[in-house]
Amino acid sequence: SLGSQGLDKHQAAELYHIYTVAHHNSHDGLMHAKHFNSLLRLKSSTFSELMFSRFALTIPDRLLLIEFICALWNFLSFHVHMMAPYMFFLCDKENTGK
Repeated sequence: SLGSQGLDKHQAAELYHIYTVAHHNSHDGLMHAKHFNSLLRLKSSTFSELMFSRFALTIPDRLLLIEFICALWNFLSFHVHMMAPYMFFLCDKENTGK
């Protein structure tokens, strides 16, 4: 559960608010890559699309609320020295360690 990861109700509410604001123009109520990139001020690139696709588990090009919260919370809760291994894990599509 998110609570076991250290996320309290206030933080969950803040992430929900960010999610609703970031995808308010979406016709299907889900967060698309362009909304996610805009929220994080990322330029659309092959890398940003790959990262987004690793978070979008249910629907390939859209994030559900729970996927958004988990992705953002994981990213924000890591220490700086853990970011490289985290990014490597996300990009290692075949789980080969290469």
